[in-house]
Amino acid sequence: MEGRMLSRAEFLRSGLLATGGLLFGGRAAGEAPGVPQRGDSVDNLVLDGSEAVGSPFLMRGARNTKRVALTFDDGPSPGVTPRVLETLRKYKIHATFFMIGQRVVESPGLAKEVRDAGHELANHTFTHPTLGSMSAERVTNEIHQCQDAIEKHVGVKPSWFRPPYGSFRSSQGPIARMERLSIVIWSVDPRDWSRPGAQAIQQRILGNTAGGDIILCHDLHSQTADAAPGIVEGLLERGFQPCTLSDLILG
Repeated sequence: MEGRMLSRAEFLRSGLLATGGLLFGGRAAGEAPGVPQRGDSVDNLVLDGSEAVGSPFLMRGARNTKRVALTFDDGPSPGVTPRVLETLRKYKIHATFFMIGQRVVESPGLAKEVRDAGHELANHTFTHPTLGSMSAERVTNEIHQCQDAIEKHVGVKPSWFRPPYGSFRSSQGPIARMERLSIVIWSVDPRDWSRPGAQAIQQRILGNTAGGDIILCHDLHSQTADAAPGIVEGLLERGFQPCTLSDLILG
């Protein structure tokens, strides 16, 4: 592909962003190896100078834009995801949904609703474990199983991958690249998993978001669905353009 610009589709398939560089620490209290009941959080960001070389995992887009990526993790969740979809439909906004493969298998119809509404589906592993403490073989299985589940049940192949809890070692980057996945973290975390209330979730996002940010939410808890209208309205009122990851990064 030398000598010409990559098309958007080629860029996504290439996994060019899925290179090492950043290590994310801070294991969440009460973290379990199965499908989560709370959500993701990174309490400490650890940079290892010996490994922090090359392109980092994607944390945000360029600052010279009014676009911000809305992302939702841990779904699809009956009772919550449909409410989030309704808000996004009302405001004609598209977002990126990092889905857990096991939940896709359990609710394939709901996953298809997300797709049919024009949103972007992405990989969030099959069972939501802490990948940073796992062997390469187990990490490979988690990512591959999720890819297969989404492709089999929804008919799309994700191009973006987010490690649960942000736990992913630089040395694990090639595993994601093998699946043609680009690794995405986030830059705004309202900690909605802690259920601080819809107003707090909304205020944390609106008070900390700048152009190019990647906003982390979870279509897992009802408070996030409660907060969604205020989040979208507030972003629009501030002149931001909520969009998918691909729209933020690739235009």
